[in-house]
Amino acid sequence: MQAAFQNTGSLAHRRIGISTIVILAIFSLCATGCNPRQQIIAEGDFVDVDSTVYHWKEYLLRDTFYREVSRGGVRVNLSLSESEKNFRDSTFSETDYYANGKTKATRNFVAGQQQGLWSTWYETGITKSKSVVDKGILRDYVSYYDDGGTAVTASRAPDGIMSRTDRWRNGNLKEDFITDSLGNGRCTNYFENGKKQQEGTLFRFTPSGDWQRWDSLGNSLSDTTYGTPVTF
Repeated sequence: MQAAFQNTGSLAHRRIGISTIVILAIFSLCATGCNPRQQIIAEGDFVDVDSTVYHWKEYLLRDTFYREVSRGGVRVNLSLSESEKNFRDSTFSETDYYANGKTKATRNFVAGQQQGLWSTWYETGITKSKSVVDKGILRDYVSYYDDGGTAVTASRAPDGIMSRTDRWRNGNLKEDFITDSLGNGRCTNYFENGKKQQEGTLFRFTPSGDWQRWDSLGNSLSDTTYGTPVTF
């Protein structure tokens, strides 16, 4: 019984050893075959207007097309598309990077027009702005201070009506206006303490007519009259 037990154990040990070899062989195969390499299509250098030298490279990875731009060995931009054809047709997503590797901005293009969510970040990683673009037209926009507080909120409706609200760092209103597609409407400015500073009409986004004014304590001041801007 002792010998039979030992033989059984030896057989099991051999089976375990064979299984281990098979597993290692599969792992080795995946390490070399399951990790595809870049299929470089083209690459080269170009000089920007400020004499900065950039290196660009276009390649395929898992059938996805990439175009990478770097400066001094540091990646600054990466575009990717489902195929090279889509990229040549200007349908791709794009990401800009800071020198520290953090994301600076992301946006998407469809047939050459910016489309969808457009986001930017400060170098610290805090969100800087978020926008919604529809066929190249900015529809909604929100920007933030570097501490995360909301700075500007703006929107453009399909009928052309535009509205915008600016805030001081303390959260109080700084400016708000609403206009039609031609920039005709009303605007109000505020002091940092929340009190109104001035208020009046806009003509082509420019103050026009009589504007009411107040001091920082809320006391009325004499009106200011703006002439009608000359248009061509």
